[in-house]
Amino acid sequence: MSMRLFPAVLFLALAGLVSSASSAANAPWGANRYDTVGFGVSGEWRDFGDFGDSVGGIGLRGVWQPVSWLAADARFAYFERTKGEEGRWDGVRTRVVPLEAALAGVLPLGEHAALFAGGGVGWYSLQVRSPKRDVLKERDEEGRAVYERIGGVTKNTDAFGGFVFAGGRVEITESVWLAGEIRYTFLSADCTLEGVDGKVKADADGVGVSAGVVFGL
Repeated sequence: MSMRLFPAVLFLALAGLVSSASSAANAPWGANRYDTVGFGVSGEWRDFGDFGDSVGGIGLRGVWQPVSWLAADARFAYFERTKGEEGRWDGVRTRVVPLEAALAGVLPLGEHAALFAGGGVGWYSLQVRSPKRDVLKERDEEGRAVYERIGGVTKNTDAFGGFVFAGGRVEITESVWLAGEIRYTFLSADCTLEGVDGKVKADADGVGVSAGVVFGL
């Protein structure tokens, strides 16, 4: 599947799952009780603009829902991707580590499902490193190759940003929920380049999706 189609497919699948769960039979437990604390693990995909598109990672979050219509969470994630060039293994490496906090409004759908939407802020550690390569520069008088080593440049920064998101959740047991969301991150950074004086402006805005499981405590 093309990575460009992946966010749309995941969002449509989530919407179908929430819609079907909203008509579930009554049970002695429900996803929409409040005063709930949970811990979640998710698979993540995000576009970080100048720092790399289609970057996959893993996310952890703690969730607290103090009232029926409001939830808060704290999030940590780790993203890393090595993109080869022309089949070579020594590709450009992207690494991003976000720490985020968010608030969301909650809309119950029956006893076992809910939709949510909200926004948050975060601190982001971003790094892109290009590999060192030996490139043919010329040949000497005897026809022997003369190579020049290039690359090895690191673009890195720490920056604050914000994001908005919307998604849904479905309770499959009394203490286990499936959840997913689509989001957009607003992030601009002044980057430091190895061997380059001054700062370089970089745009790390981009869309993202996640899907995972939350365990209620």
